[in-house]
Amino acid sequence: SPPAQKRLPARAREKAASALEKSEYDFILKYGNMLSPLVLTISEFDKRLRQKDRLILNIIQKGKSVYGKTIQEVLAECRRKE
Repeated sequence: SPPAQKRLPARAREKAASALEKSEYDFILKYGNMLSPLVLTISEFDKRLRQKDRLILNIIQKGKSVYGKTIQEVLAECRRKE
């Protein structure tokens, strides 16, 4: 488990999941698929990537960004800051 200061607060996770749930109907109409939200911090995602987590690798290979930056862009920015 990551140190407390790097963990995404439970309230922030709930808020993100709630926002995604509210737009689920519109998402289904537009893309024909249901959302399956997975809320992770960048460091949590990066850690699972380094561990070669199959879900994370699948997200990188097949996932599509529906808003904002791609996963690859976010990770590249994160690594530049290290």
